[in-house]
Amino acid sequence: MAVLTQKVVESEYAFVVHTANPLTRDRSEMYAEVVVGQGEALVGNSAGRAMGFSCPKDLSAPPKLLSMPSKGLALHGAGVIFRSDSNSEDLPDFSGAGLFDSVPMVQHTVSSVAYRENRLVTDPAFAESLMKKVHRTRCLVP
Repeated sequence: MAVLTQKVVESEYAFVVHTANPLTRDRSEMYAEVVVGQGEALVGNSAGRAMGFSCPKDLSAPPKLLSMPSKGLALHGAGVIFRSDSNSEDLPDFSGAGLFDSVPMVQHTVSSVAYRENRLVTDPAFAESLMKKVHRTRCLVP
């Protein structure tokens, strides 16, 4: 068991990328989820869905939107967060993410998300641009 300490930065959107699509097990395709605010709303298993999309790793096709966001709350704040970790996440076919608590040094501010006013939902060009930026970010990691 270990404790991961991370700096928390304020963000408008946060995302998690799977470098192999966990829904189809296709290793040539990535799968990502995007939330409004900080990623703890996603990895902390708060109610609702993230915006989910898949995309060929080589970007030979545009990102494919798989789920619209419905998480009703967004988290905001900065500081440091501590997360317990274990070697269980290194086991084949096991995803331990979300099983262990995260503890922020500063309490997050919580706000309601009005998707009818959020560009992630109201502006398809913005959503596609964001998906492509997430894809390029994934490409920066070997």
